[in-house]
Amino acid sequence: MRAKAVVSGLAAMATLLPLGLSSVAMASTNSASTVSIKHNAYLITAPKSGSTKIALETTGTKLTVLSGGNSYWYHVEDAKGRDGYITTNTYYTTETSSSTATTSSSAAASSSSTVASTATKPSTSSTSTASSTTGKQVVEVLHNAYLVSAAKSGSSRIELEQTGTQLTILSGSTQYWWHVEAPSGKSGYITANSYYTTTTNPLNVQLPPGVTLDPAITPIASVDASADAKFQAILKVAESKLGTPYELDHNEDRGQTGFDCSNFTAYVYHHALGYIISTSSKTQYTSVGTKVAIADMQPGDLLTFDDGGHSGIYIGNNQMIQCGGGLGKVGYLSVAPGSYWYQHLSAVKRMY
Repeated sequence: MRAKAVVSGLAAMATLLPLGLSSVAMASTNSASTVSIKHNAYLITAPKSGSTKIALETTGTKLTVLSGGNSYWYHVEDAKGRDGYITTNTYYTTETSSSTATTSSSAAASSSSTVASTATKPSTSSTSTASSTTGKQVVEVLHNAYLVSAAKSGSSRIELEQTGTQLTILSGSTQYWWHVEAPSGKSGYITANSYYTTTTNPLNVQLPPGVTLDPAITPIASVDASADAKFQAILKVAESKLGTPYELDHNEDRGQTGFDCSNFTAYVYHHALGYIISTSSKTQYTSVGTKVAIADMQPGDLLTFDDGGHSGIYIGNNQMIQCGGGLGKVGYLSVAPGSYWYQHLSAVKRMY
């Protein structure tokens, strides 16, 4: 999951710190993130399939990343100053550098300590409860910041959240604001500015390689659910899409109709478990999940074929559910020993 953009402007800072402070810690960016084009792709006017094409960006071109993108589309500016969106599909693009946030004022520490002296720190037991019982991601406060009533600057303040407090992430977060519940039980929004907040895995669960959690979604199975609960969640999401047509590079998470093989597997793990993984079948083969022996295949495992040419999900009884594979839609195929797809099976990836 790409890092959330820094909220800019004095108005935003006024929301974060108490009135009367004469100095604030401003975050600055040392270097802009860039996207490199791996295969020709169009710059378009909006982050959705079918939007008006602005220009064809050719292989090797570098684009500057702007705020306002999402998991499926980069918001970028090209070398000619044209502003638009381009796919995050790793076949076409790759992010080559990351912005580094630094504090531009030495007043950061003194401002933080001043704020700390004006409020009562939440009890350790309350914070521990919030982080150990939810099974969800949490936001940890790095420097004192206000919980506010809406996801915009100038919203009314609910309470001050102090350094070290952990807040449970709710659905409805945006690129600039986390929607959270505080240990006090109050819910609201807190800045996603990386100077003030960071995400953490409250249960210290080891995620598989190539997997991050999406804090903006409430999956069917939480990160600490049993293996069986996770598989049942996977099966529920996957079977809900039976018969959905195969469409190259399509993903219903992007508002498109249908899926291709790797967008289907990414969609299933996203909604079932809250995972964000690559939508490239090649990357799923090389970099996603923990490789296990074919003989150890278990329901819920990611299956990759022909060195990343196809992917599906094992559901037990020598069957997988996938999109395409000669069916032209989401459906079941055999992976029994001796079957066509068993003979083309390259890797079995454990996903939890």
